[in-house]
Amino acid sequence: YVYVDDDPMRRYVVSSRGHNVIQIDGSEQGPQELESGAPLEGACAITDRFSVAFGAFANGFEDVAGHVVHRRAVAHVHGLGWIVADEIDTDRPRDIDARWHFHPDVAAVAQGLDVVSADKGVA
Repeated sequence: YVYVDDDPMRRYVVSSRGHNVIQIDGSEQGPQELESGAPLEGACAITDRFSVAFGAFANGFEDVAGHVVHRRAVAHVHGLGWIVADEIDTDRPRDIDARWHFHPDVAAVAQGLDVVSADKGVA
């Protein structure tokens, strides 16, 4: 998607709702820096068997009082698939929603607390 200022979809695609992120107490992640000031040294690793990256989003949730840090690790294990691990560090009980999107052409079905593709061979 092209992030064009006058496109009607812009509000959605630049919001948390348009991405696979965590929402805290119904609030989206607030805007952050558009560009990193330094490389991700030490926050990622690439080997012949897997690739992994780590990141954190600290105290940037809109209209959320107190301390909240969302940490995420994303790993691709070659030949197996993707693993995403989230950790929430907070100073009080929270409502936490994990937003995940499937491609519109994928038939997604709920299996208990899991949502999976019903299309054989499609993630």
